[in-house]
This record gives sequence, C-alpha cells and structure tokens, in this order.
Amino acid sequence: MDFGLKRSPLAACVLALATCGFVGCPSTPITPPGPVDTDETARLGNDEQLATARALALKGTPSPAPELDLLVELAEAATPELGLEALVGAGGKAPIPTLVPGDAVEIGVFGYESYTGVTQVSPEGEVAITAVGSVKAVGLTTSQLAKAVADYLVDPGPLKERAPVTVRLETPAERSVSVVGRVRAHRVQDGAGLSTSLIPLTPYKPLSVYDLIDRVQGLDTDSAGERLTLIRRDPSAEQGMRCYHFGFQELLKAHLAGRTAWLEADDQLIVPRLPSAHVFGAVVNPGAYPLRDQTTVAALLVAAGGLSPNAGSGILLLQGSKESAADKALVLKPGQVIYVPQNTQRVYIVGGGVANPGPVALDVNGMSALQAIAEAGWFSPTGDPDGVEILRNGRRIPVPVSEILNGQAKDTDYSLRAGDTVLVPESIW
Repeated sequence: MDFGLKRSPLAACVLALATCGFVGCPSTPITPPGPVDTDETARLGNDEQLATARALALKGTPSPAPELDLLVELAEAATPELGLEALVGAGGKAPIPTLVPGDAVEIGVFGYESYTGVTQVSPEGEVAITAVGSVKAVGLTTSQLAKAVADYLVDPGPLKERAPVTVRLETPAERSVSVVGRVRAHRVQDGAGLSTSLIPLTPYKPLSVYDLIDRVQGLDTDSAGERLTLIRRDPSAEQGMRCYHFGFQELLKAHLAGRTAWLEADDQLIVPRLPSAHVFGAVVNPGAYPLRDQTTVAALLVAAGGLSPNAGSGILLLQGSKESAADKALVLKPGQVIYVPQNTQRVYIVGGGVANPGPVALDVNGMSALQAIAEAGWFSPTGDPDGVEILRNGRRIPVPVSEILNGQAKDTDYSLRAGDTVLVPESIW
C-alpha cells in the first residue's frame, strides 16, 4: 500500500509554533554527541567499554527522531485537559462531512434558476453566487451552507422573500488524515525525520482513529502507545488547533464498547517513541533498547540476549556521573546505562625475547603459551624460543617451542591458567 509518506502541513504548523512562544523549547538547537557504534564497542576490552559507557551516561545519545520528539513535546502541552472522552463526544456518532477548499457543490434556488448551478469552494473557503457575491462555505455541512445561501439572498441579496435552497456535493476535493511517528508502516523510513502516512478520507464514509492505526499496520514495537495525541484544526482555539490525548488501550476499550473516535479532514495522529536504555559490555547483543514502564535491569539484560560466556561480576548502573551496583530488580529510567564487565582473568608475558611484554587477557575458551606469545606480538629478533617457561605457583614449566612448531609436541599440553607468567628470555648468542 502506498502510504504517501511526506511532511504533514499540520505537523509543520505545530513545529513552527515552537518559535512563537508555544511551549518552552530551546531558542537554538542543541548539538547532541555523536552516535555510539555498539558493534565496535563489543570488541573492546573492559577499560575501553567502561569509558564508552561512562561517556554515554554523562552526555547522552542523540535522539533517533529529534523532530518527532519536539512535535510530541509541543502537542502534549497543548490543550492537556482534552482526552478521549472529549474526542468521542457524548453520542459517538459519525460526523457529517464539512466542506473544504476544492469541493464542487451544486446550489439550487427554487424558483430562481439564475442563481442555480455548480460552483467550487475557493482557496479562501467561499462559494460564489452568480452575479450576487460569495458566501463562506468551508467548515459547513451542505445543509448549513444551504441556510447560509438562503439568508444571504435575502440580506443583503436581491430577494425580498426567502426561497428554498438546496446544496449537493457534486465533486469532493481530496481529503486526508495522517499518522506521524512510530507505526509499522514507517519502518523502512529514515527515523531521524517526521515519517508521515497520509490516508485518504472519503466524504460520507467516515474513518475512526482505531481503523486509522490498522491502516498503517499497527503501532511499532518501540512506540509509546499510551501517549497518543490527535491534533485537530480549530480556528476558534487559541493556537488554531486542539490536541486530544489518550492511550491505545483506552481507545481499544472504547472501540469494543461501540464508542468510536471519528476522524475529520486534516486530523493528525502523533505516535511517540519510547525512551531507550543502553546496555554495554559482556552481553550477547549490546546496544539501545526501548524502555517500557517497569522495565527492570534483568529485563533489559534478557532483551540484550543475556550475559555472554565471558561476563564477569559487578554489573554497574550508570547515570550522569554517578555509578552504583545494579540491582537486577531495579526499574530503569530513561538515560540510564547498564555495564556488564568481562571476566578479567589475565596472564603475563615477560622477558626481553617478546615483542610487546605485558598482561594478556585470558580467553574464556582457553589459551596456550604460544597463543599468549602471539597475542604479545610474537618473539623479538633476539628472542630465545627454546628458553620459554611458564611460571606457576613457584614452579617453572619448560615450553618446547621448537618441538611444538615442528609438530613433535602438542600446543594444548601447555595451556595457561589465570595468573600464569610466561617468561620469554633473550638468546645469549
């Protein structure tokens, strides 16, 4: 289905209100820090990953949809007293369509054929009455326009007595409603912008908010479905629009009870995104995850695929510059970062016969003496392969490097344990 993805004029109008005092917002844009490459951080050691997690907790990450977040902020502050009940109304009856610019209507004046004919609602919202003038039509039903034309023909028009007037919608102009934000129809779109679906609205065939959500394939997995807002034009309102606030579950209950929230032309449904929490370190899939109500540390770890085999103890909760031990039952808040350290078991490579002496992380799958030397850059030009030893708890275990390389001994027979030291001397020759 072609959802007509584009920027809605109503959304642009709401965003423009940010510059004229409608809801407090920054007067200059805030430049967020750069994005975090979680695939890369997953390959880093503890020190580097912890530094990345700390920077993320301190500075935050740029929003994946900054325009959507601003639109939600502005819409949520407008007419906060209006909820689903105000939108459904007392009777919940389908609205009678009103005229919009571009509608072609046939006006008939009984007994006065000179005033009868087809005319179009102008961009200014008026219909012309032949040789008489024009009457405002936009926002009126056909019956309301008929009354307005009858009144006009008498005062200030040419007729001395009221004549019966009929108005019929001859050719309707295009009408639409729209959805912006986190719905499944927008998954392939650039999340940084205001991905909007325009849905045609046919006169005399009303569409409900519930059906509109179904038309865009439902709410997405990272949508804040309990914070929906419907924006509706209303020239009588202070800001030229009214915003109705409700949750999807509330909407569903009303729908099942036969109480329908009907849409009008140019209505726009705003679907916010959920905030996110990050998890770094020794988990299967580190990264950002949607943060729902009552999401705990344990639930976030499960969403990240669980702890990896090399996970260590001492999981940290980071927020701003504060760090504390992470209780797995703790309910998370937006902006918090969970860090799971890797197992920090190490071996040590010493001696002048190795290229880069120092500590080497012990692989969870095991590591031989030769593998550890390879991790340290292999032998230096003056290294003595035949003098390699493993120092363990006061014992000295010779490693026959030449025999291992020639296939006469097994490398796995010289596996290392945490805390072992591998001595690689220099040759005396």
